[in-house]
Amino acid sequence: MALNTLGCGRYSAQVWTRGGADLLFADLPVTQVSWDRRLDDTSQASVTLAGLGRSAACFAAIRDANAWQHELAIARDGAVVWQGPIVTSNSQGVQGSYDARDVSAWWDHRKERVDREFALADLATIFQTLADDAMLADPSPNITVSTTPTSVLGSRKYLAGQHLLIGTQLRELSTAGVDWTVVGRNVLAGGIVVPASPIVRLNDQHLVAPPKVTKDGLAMATFVTTLGAGGGEGAAPVFGEASDADAIATYGLLDSVSSNDSIRDSTSAAATSASTLAISDVPVVQASEVGIDNGAPITIDQLVPGALIDVAWRTSGIEVAGTFRLSKVAVTGQGGAESVTITIQPIGATGSDG
Repeated sequence: MALNTLGCGRYSAQVWTRGGADLLFADLPVTQVSWDRRLDDTSQASVTLAGLGRSAACFAAIRDANAWQHELAIARDGAVVWQGPIVTSNSQGVQGSYDARDVSAWWDHRKERVDREFALADLATIFQTLADDAMLADPSPNITVSTTPTSVLGSRKYLAGQHLLIGTQLRELSTAGVDWTVVGRNVLAGGIVVPASPIVRLNDQHLVAPPKVTKDGLAMATFVTTLGAGGGEGAAPVFGEASDADAIATYGLLDSVSSNDSIRDSTSAAATSASTLAISDVPVVQASEVGIDNGAPITIDQLVPGALIDVAWRTSGIEVAGTFRLSKVAVTGQGGAESVTITIQPIGATGSDG
Protein backbone atom coordinates (compact mmCIF):
# COMPACT_ATOMS: atom_id res chain seq x y z
CA MET A 1 0.00 0.00 0.00
CA ALA A 2 1.42 3.38 -1.00
CA LEU A 3 2.04 5.85 1.77
CA ASN A 4 -0.51 8.64 2.20
CA THR A 5 -3.14 6.98 0.02
CA LEU A 6 -6.37 5.30 1.00
CA GLY A 7 -5.13 1.83 0.13
CA CYS A 8 -7.06 -1.45 0.36
CA GLY A 9 -7.81 -2.38 3.96
CA ARG A 10 -7.75 -5.88 5.41
CA TYR A 11 -9.91 -6.42 8.48
CA SER A 12 -10.10 -8.35 11.72
CA ALA A 13 -12.20 -7.91 14.86
CA GLN A 14 -11.47 -7.70 18.56
CA VAL A 15 -13.63 -7.97 21.66
CA TRP A 16 -12.82 -5.92 24.77
CA THR A 17 -14.43 -5.49 28.14
CA ARG A 18 -16.39 -2.26 28.67
CA GLY A 19 -14.25 0.82 28.46
CA GLY A 20 -11.43 -1.01 26.70
CA ALA A 21 -10.10 -2.37 29.99
CA ASP A 22 -9.16 -5.91 28.89
CA LEU A 23 -8.74 -7.61 25.52
CA LEU A 24 -10.75 -10.84 25.45
CA PHE A 25 -10.46 -11.90 21.80
CA ALA A 26 -7.89 -10.65 19.31
CA ASP A 27 -7.61 -10.96 15.53
CA LEU A 28 -10.99 -12.62 14.99
CA PRO A 29 -11.35 -13.35 11.25
CA VAL A 30 -14.28 -11.64 9.52
CA THR A 31 -16.06 -12.28 6.23
CA GLN A 32 -17.99 -9.00 6.18
CA VAL A 33 -17.47 -5.67 7.93
CA SER A 34 -19.10 -2.26 7.87
CA TRP A 35 -18.38 0.81 9.95
CA ASP A 36 -18.82 4.56 9.72
CA ARG A 37 -17.96 7.90 11.25
CA ARG A 38 -20.58 10.62 11.58
CA LEU A 39 -20.87 14.29 12.40
CA ASP A 40 -23.20 15.13 15.33
CA ASP A 41 -24.50 11.58 15.60
CA THR A 42 -23.63 8.11 16.90
CA SER A 43 -21.85 5.90 14.38
CA GLN A 44 -22.49 2.20 13.82
CA ALA A 45 -20.53 -0.91 12.94
CA SER A 46 -21.16 -4.58 12.27
CA VAL A 47 -19.00 -7.62 11.56
CA THR A 48 -19.69 -11.17 10.47
CA LEU A 49 -17.24 -13.66 11.94
CA ALA A 50 -15.66 -16.44 9.93
CA GLY A 51 -15.58 -20.05 11.02
CA LEU A 52 -18.23 -20.09 13.74
CA GLY A 53 -18.67 -23.72 14.81
CA ARG A 54 -15.26 -24.65 13.46
CA SER A 55 -13.07 -22.13 15.24
CA ALA A 56 -13.18 -22.36 19.02
CA ALA A 57 -12.16 -18.72 19.31
CA CYS A 58 -15.04 -17.49 17.17
CA PHE A 59 -17.57 -19.68 18.92
CA ALA A 60 -16.44 -18.47 22.34
CA ALA A 61 -16.49 -14.86 21.15
CA ILE A 62 -20.14 -15.08 20.09
CA ARG A 63 -21.14 -17.08 23.15
CA ASP A 64 -19.38 -14.93 25.75
CA ALA A 65 -19.73 -11.37 24.39
CA ASN A 66 -22.71 -9.47 25.84
CA ALA A 67 -24.39 -6.21 24.93
CA TRP A 68 -22.93 -3.20 26.81
CA GLN A 69 -20.69 -5.46 28.91
CA HIS A 70 -18.29 -5.82 25.98
CA GLU A 71 -17.02 -3.72 23.09
CA LEU A 72 -16.25 -4.43 19.46
CA ALA A 73 -13.07 -3.05 17.95
CA ILE A 74 -12.44 -3.19 14.21
CA ALA A 75 -8.84 -3.34 13.02
CA ARG A 76 -7.83 -2.25 9.51
CA ASP A 77 -4.39 -3.46 8.48
CA GLY A 78 -3.71 -4.18 12.15
CA ALA A 79 -4.67 -0.70 13.46
CA VAL A 80 -7.97 -0.12 15.28
CA VAL A 81 -10.16 2.28 13.28
CA TRP A 82 -13.45 1.91 15.15
CA GLN A 83 -14.63 0.75 18.60
CA GLY A 84 -17.70 0.89 20.79
CA PRO A 85 -20.20 -1.16 22.80
CA ILE A 86 -21.78 -4.25 21.31
CA VAL A 87 -25.57 -3.84 21.21
CA THR A 88 -26.59 -7.14 19.59
CA SER A 89 -24.95 -10.44 18.75
CA ASN A 90 -26.38 -13.05 16.40
CA SER A 91 -25.69 -16.66 15.46
CA GLN A 92 -27.24 -19.15 13.06
CA GLY A 93 -25.47 -22.33 12.11
CA VAL A 94 -21.96 -21.39 11.15
CA GLN A 95 -22.73 -17.67 10.93
CA GLY A 96 -22.17 -15.21 13.77
CA SER A 97 -22.19 -11.43 13.88
CA TYR A 98 -22.07 -8.35 16.10
CA ASP A 99 -23.77 -4.98 15.80
CA ALA A 100 -22.24 -2.11 17.74
CA ARG A 101 -22.42 1.65 18.33
CA ASP A 102 -19.64 4.09 19.12
CA VAL A 103 -19.08 5.24 22.71
CA SER A 104 -21.47 8.21 22.37
CA ALA A 105 -24.31 5.66 22.48
CA TRP A 106 -23.94 5.73 26.25
CA TRP A 107 -25.30 9.31 26.32
CA ASP A 108 -28.70 8.06 25.19
CA HIS A 109 -28.78 5.73 28.19
CA ARG A 110 -27.72 8.19 30.88
CA LYS A 111 -29.89 10.83 32.54
CA GLU A 112 -28.89 14.11 34.20
CA ARG A 113 -28.57 13.53 37.94
CA VAL A 114 -27.26 17.01 38.87
CA ASP A 115 -28.99 20.40 38.79
CA ARG A 116 -27.19 22.58 36.25
CA GLU A 117 -27.85 26.17 35.25
CA PHE A 118 -25.78 28.18 32.78
CA ALA A 119 -26.05 31.91 32.10
CA LEU A 120 -24.56 32.94 28.76
CA ALA A 121 -21.90 30.24 28.83
CA ASP A 122 -20.05 29.02 25.76
CA LEU A 123 -22.05 26.14 24.32
CA ALA A 124 -18.91 24.00 24.33
CA THR A 125 -18.67 24.44 28.12
CA ILE A 126 -22.26 23.29 28.51
CA PHE A 127 -21.60 20.32 26.23
CA GLN A 128 -18.51 19.29 28.20
CA THR A 129 -20.33 19.55 31.53
CA LEU A 130 -23.29 17.44 30.41
CA ALA A 131 -21.03 14.82 28.82
CA ASP A 132 -19.05 14.61 32.07
CA ASP A 133 -22.29 14.36 34.07
CA ALA A 134 -23.31 11.36 31.95
CA MET A 135 -20.36 9.44 33.35
CA LEU A 136 -20.58 10.55 37.01
CA ALA A 137 -22.60 7.60 38.31
CA ASP A 138 -20.63 5.03 36.30
CA PRO A 139 -17.43 6.11 34.49
CA SER A 140 -16.65 2.60 33.24
CA PRO A 141 -17.30 3.40 29.52
CA ASN A 142 -14.06 5.42 29.72
CA ILE A 143 -14.98 8.22 27.33
CA THR A 144 -12.70 11.22 26.76
CA VAL A 145 -14.38 14.45 25.63
CA SER A 146 -12.25 17.31 24.31
CA THR A 147 -13.90 20.63 23.49
CA THR A 148 -12.87 23.87 21.83
CA PRO A 149 -14.82 27.13 22.28
CA THR A 150 -17.64 27.87 19.85
CA SER A 151 -17.90 31.60 20.68
CA VAL A 152 -21.66 31.03 20.82
CA LEU A 153 -23.08 31.86 24.24
CA GLY A 154 -26.25 30.35 25.64
CA SER A 155 -28.31 29.97 28.78
CA ARG A 156 -29.62 26.55 29.77
CA LYS A 157 -31.19 24.96 32.84
CA TYR A 158 -31.27 21.25 33.55
CA LEU A 159 -32.85 19.84 36.71
CA ALA A 160 -32.23 16.37 38.05
CA GLY A 161 -35.93 16.11 38.82
CA GLN A 162 -36.71 16.40 35.11
CA HIS A 163 -34.92 13.09 34.43
CA LEU A 164 -33.56 14.39 31.13
CA LEU A 165 -31.63 11.95 28.94
CA ILE A 166 -28.29 13.58 28.28
CA GLY A 167 -28.02 12.43 24.68
CA THR A 168 -31.11 14.43 23.76
CA GLN A 169 -29.69 17.56 25.40
CA LEU A 170 -26.31 17.22 23.70
CA ARG A 171 -27.97 16.88 20.31
CA GLU A 172 -29.94 20.05 21.01
CA LEU A 173 -26.64 21.86 21.58
CA SER A 174 -25.39 20.59 18.22
CA THR A 175 -28.25 22.39 16.47
CA ALA A 176 -27.15 25.63 18.09
CA GLY A 177 -23.48 25.59 17.22
CA VAL A 178 -21.58 22.65 18.77
CA ASP A 179 -20.20 20.09 16.33
CA TRP A 180 -18.92 16.75 17.57
CA THR A 181 -17.62 13.49 16.21
CA VAL A 182 -16.23 10.30 17.73
CA VAL A 183 -12.83 8.81 16.92
CA GLY A 184 -12.19 5.66 18.92
CA ARG A 185 -12.76 6.45 22.60
CA ASN A 186 -12.43 10.17 22.03
CA VAL A 187 -15.18 12.71 21.37
CA LEU A 188 -14.04 15.89 19.63
CA ALA A 189 -16.50 18.73 20.14
CA GLY A 190 -16.78 22.49 19.83
CA GLY A 191 -16.39 25.13 17.17
CA ILE A 192 -13.46 23.55 15.36
CA VAL A 193 -12.96 19.84 15.94
CA VAL A 194 -10.54 19.01 13.12
CA PRO A 195 -7.95 20.95 11.03
CA ALA A 196 -9.53 24.19 9.82
CA SER A 197 -7.89 24.10 6.38
CA PRO A 198 -8.78 21.59 3.66
CA ILE A 199 -7.01 18.27 4.19
CA VAL A 200 -7.04 17.21 0.54
CA ARG A 201 -8.25 18.06 -2.96
CA LEU A 202 -10.28 15.31 -4.59
CA ASN A 203 -10.77 15.41 -8.35
CA ASP A 204 -12.77 13.13 -10.65
CA GLN A 205 -9.85 10.73 -11.02
CA HIS A 206 -9.98 10.02 -7.27
CA LEU A 207 -13.53 8.61 -7.52
CA VAL A 208 -14.58 5.09 -8.44
CA ALA A 209 -17.76 6.39 -10.12
CA PRO A 210 -19.65 9.68 -10.57
CA PRO A 211 -21.05 10.78 -7.20
CA LYS A 212 -24.73 11.14 -6.41
CA VAL A 213 -25.38 14.89 -6.23
CA THR A 214 -28.57 16.52 -5.00
CA LYS A 215 -29.52 20.18 -5.29
CA ASP A 216 -32.36 20.46 -2.78
CA GLY A 217 -34.69 23.43 -2.30
CA LEU A 218 -37.33 21.78 -0.10
CA ALA A 219 -35.58 22.78 3.10
CA MET A 220 -34.72 26.29 1.97
CA ALA A 221 -35.39 29.31 4.17
CA THR A 222 -34.41 32.93 3.67
CA PHE A 223 -35.87 34.18 6.98
CA VAL A 224 -35.40 31.91 10.01
CA THR A 225 -37.03 32.28 13.42
CA THR A 226 -36.18 30.09 16.41
CA LEU A 227 -38.43 30.12 19.48
CA GLY A 228 -37.18 29.22 22.95
CA ALA A 229 -38.81 28.67 26.32
CA GLY A 230 -37.20 31.64 27.99
CA GLY A 231 -37.22 31.43 31.75
CA GLY A 232 -39.46 28.38 31.76
CA GLU A 233 -43.13 27.79 32.46
CA GLY A 234 -45.08 31.01 32.78
CA ALA A 235 -42.24 33.17 31.50
CA ALA A 236 -42.29 35.10 28.25
CA PRO A 237 -40.82 33.05 25.38
CA VAL A 238 -37.63 34.18 23.69
CA PHE A 239 -36.86 34.16 20.00
CA GLY A 240 -34.02 34.85 17.62
CA GLU A 241 -34.13 35.69 13.92
CA ALA A 242 -31.77 35.67 10.96
CA SER A 243 -32.43 36.70 7.37
CA ASP A 244 -30.60 37.20 4.09
CA ALA A 245 -31.76 40.14 1.97
CA ASP A 246 -29.90 38.98 -1.15
CA ALA A 247 -31.41 35.51 -0.91
CA ILE A 248 -34.89 36.99 -0.45
CA ALA A 249 -34.40 39.08 -3.58
CA THR A 250 -33.27 36.02 -5.56
CA TYR A 251 -35.49 33.24 -4.25
CA GLY A 252 -38.30 35.09 -2.49
CA LEU A 253 -39.31 35.19 1.17
CA LEU A 254 -39.21 31.67 2.59
CA ASP A 255 -40.02 31.61 6.31
CA SER A 256 -38.90 28.89 8.68
CA VAL A 257 -40.14 28.81 12.29
CA SER A 258 -39.04 26.19 14.80
CA SER A 259 -39.33 25.76 18.57
CA ASN A 260 -36.77 24.48 21.03
CA ASP A 261 -37.80 24.48 24.70
CA SER A 262 -34.19 23.95 25.83
CA ILE A 263 -33.22 27.43 24.57
CA ARG A 264 -33.68 30.03 27.31
CA ASP A 265 -32.05 33.14 25.86
CA SER A 266 -32.35 35.17 22.69
CA THR A 267 -28.59 35.00 22.00
CA SER A 268 -28.50 31.26 21.41
CA ALA A 269 -31.89 31.40 19.68
CA ALA A 270 -30.39 33.88 17.21
CA ALA A 271 -27.27 31.69 16.85
CA THR A 272 -29.45 28.70 16.04
CA SER A 273 -31.32 30.75 13.43
CA ALA A 274 -28.06 31.96 11.91
CA SER A 275 -26.71 28.41 11.76
CA THR A 276 -29.86 27.24 9.99
CA LEU A 277 -29.84 30.20 7.59
CA ALA A 278 -26.19 29.59 6.65
CA ILE A 279 -27.09 26.36 4.86
CA SER A 280 -30.69 27.03 3.85
CA ASP A 281 -30.66 30.37 2.00
CA VAL A 282 -29.61 28.69 -1.26
CA PRO A 283 -30.48 25.29 -2.74
CA VAL A 284 -28.32 22.86 -0.79
CA VAL A 285 -25.83 20.89 -2.85
CA GLN A 286 -24.93 17.63 -1.13
CA ALA A 287 -22.91 14.76 -2.53
CA SER A 288 -23.52 11.35 -1.03
CA GLU A 289 -22.43 7.81 -1.85
CA VAL A 290 -19.12 9.25 -3.09
CA GLY A 291 -16.88 6.23 -3.65
CA ILE A 292 -13.20 7.03 -3.05
CA ASP A 293 -10.58 5.22 -5.12
CA ASN A 294 -7.92 3.37 -3.15
CA GLY A 295 -5.26 5.49 -4.82
CA ALA A 296 -6.76 8.77 -3.57
CA PRO A 297 -4.20 10.95 -1.74
CA ILE A 298 -5.78 10.59 1.71
CA THR A 299 -5.48 8.09 4.55
CA ILE A 300 -8.31 6.48 6.48
CA ASP A 301 -7.20 8.32 9.62
CA GLN A 302 -7.70 11.69 7.90
CA LEU A 303 -11.32 10.90 7.04
CA VAL A 304 -12.81 12.40 10.18
CA PRO A 305 -16.25 14.06 9.98
CA GLY A 306 -15.95 17.82 10.27
CA ALA A 307 -12.82 17.95 8.12
CA LEU A 308 -12.78 20.31 5.14
CA ILE A 309 -12.20 18.89 1.66
CA ASP A 310 -11.59 20.72 -1.62
CA VAL A 311 -13.46 19.02 -4.47
CA ALA A 312 -13.74 19.49 -8.21
CA TRP A 313 -16.21 16.94 -9.61
CA ARG A 314 -17.64 17.45 -13.08
CA THR A 315 -18.67 13.92 -14.08
CA SER A 316 -21.75 14.07 -11.85
CA GLY A 317 -23.88 16.29 -14.12
CA ILE A 318 -24.45 18.82 -11.36
CA GLU A 319 -20.95 20.21 -10.89
CA VAL A 320 -19.55 20.13 -7.37
CA ALA A 321 -16.61 22.46 -6.81
CA GLY A 322 -15.22 24.33 -3.83
CA THR A 323 -14.59 23.57 -0.19
CA PHE A 324 -17.06 21.30 1.58
CA ARG A 325 -17.30 19.66 4.96
CA LEU A 326 -17.07 15.91 5.44
CA SER A 327 -20.19 14.75 7.31
CA LYS A 328 -20.04 10.97 7.04
CA VAL A 329 -17.62 8.17 6.19
CA ALA A 330 -18.99 4.69 5.45
CA VAL A 331 -16.76 1.66 4.97
CA THR A 332 -17.66 -1.89 3.96
CA GLY A 333 -15.44 -4.88 3.37
CA GLN A 334 -16.12 -8.36 2.03
CA GLY A 335 -13.94 -11.06 0.54
CA GLY A 336 -10.82 -8.90 0.62
CA ALA A 337 -12.50 -6.01 -1.22
CA GLU A 338 -13.12 -2.67 0.50
CA SER A 339 -15.49 0.18 -0.37
CA VAL A 340 -15.06 3.64 1.17
CA THR A 341 -17.78 6.23 0.55
CA ILE A 342 -18.17 9.73 1.93
CA THR A 343 -20.89 12.35 2.23
CA ILE A 344 -20.09 16.05 2.08
CA GLN A 345 -22.19 19.08 2.92
CA PRO A 346 -21.77 22.87 2.71
CA ILE A 347 -19.58 24.62 5.23
CA GLY A 348 -21.72 25.91 8.08
CA ALA A 349 -24.07 22.94 8.11
CA THR A 350 -24.85 21.68 11.59
CA GLY A 351 -26.34 18.36 12.53
CA SER A 352 -26.39 14.78 11.31
CA ASP A 353 -27.03 13.86 7.72
CA GLY A 354 -29.08 10.90 8.87
